[in-house]
Amino acid sequence: MTLYQEEPDADAYGLGPLEFAPTPTSLGRSWFDDDLIERHLDHLEQQQRPDGGWSIAWEPPSEASRCDWRGMVTIHALRVLQAYGRLPG
Repeated sequence: MTLYQEEPDADAYGLGPLEFAPTPTSLGRSWFDDDLIERHLDHLEQQQRPDGGWSIAWEPPSEASRCDWRGMVTIHALRVLQAYGRLPG
C-alpha cells in the first residue's frame, strides 16, 4: 500500500502534496514543484461533487461518520483552493 500519492488519483488512498502544503506558505510547499501542485489543484477542483462537497477516500464505519468526515474533507478542500487563489473573492 502506498501512503504518498505523487499523481492525482481519485480511486487511490494516500496523502498527496496538498496535504503537506495546504497553503503556498506551508513549510512543505518547497518540497514540490509548481507543476505537481497545479496538477493536484486541478484534480481537487474536478473532484467537487454536484452537491458542492467532496467525497471521502475511505469506507467509514457508519453513514453518520461519512457525513461528518465529508464535511471536514469539503472544508479542507475549500481552504486549500482559497489559499492557492482558486476561489473567487
